[in-house]
Amino acid sequence: MKVFICSLLFSLFVITNLYSQHPSIKVNGLELGQAYTDSQIRDSLGNPTSVLTGSDDDIPGVTTYLYNNNWFTFQNGVLILFVIKTSQFKLNNILTVGMNFNVTSQIGGILTPFDSRTYCWYPHENYRTQVGCVTIQYNTLDNSIISIVGETPGFIL
Repeated sequence: MKVFICSLLFSLFVITNLYSQHPSIKVNGLELGQAYTDSQIRDSLGNPTSVLTGSDDDIPGVTTYLYNNNWFTFQNGVLILFVIKTSQFKLNNILTVGMNFNVTSQIGGILTPFDSRTYCWYPHENYRTQVGCVTIQYNTLDNSIISIVGETPGFIL
């Protein structure tokens, strides 16, 4: 009986953690809308292939870290945009490019269709307007995820 109860509690714990809503959008530990130092960014994402510092008058204080086909844009240290096109990075420690789109059911939150091969995901209703959302694009032939893009409100790619 003890074994059964322990197994049941363990199963409930795993299921709850697997299917519960995430309170935030994170990539390799960096949360969208939060500020980081260069050292923290490199610790989480690794050494970039290059770093671009913007002199754009429309968006001051912008720095973009490039990792081959992936990039992460910060404004005054705040993560405002990420584009993931390889399996090098994970969304909320679960989702990555190349995975089957059906895995999105494991990250909880709200998933809404944008077009025939793109969905918008956010952890909860208020998050979309206050912090941002993630656009997940997938290949309709094999159902594999081909890109994951996260952005804060008001930022236009």
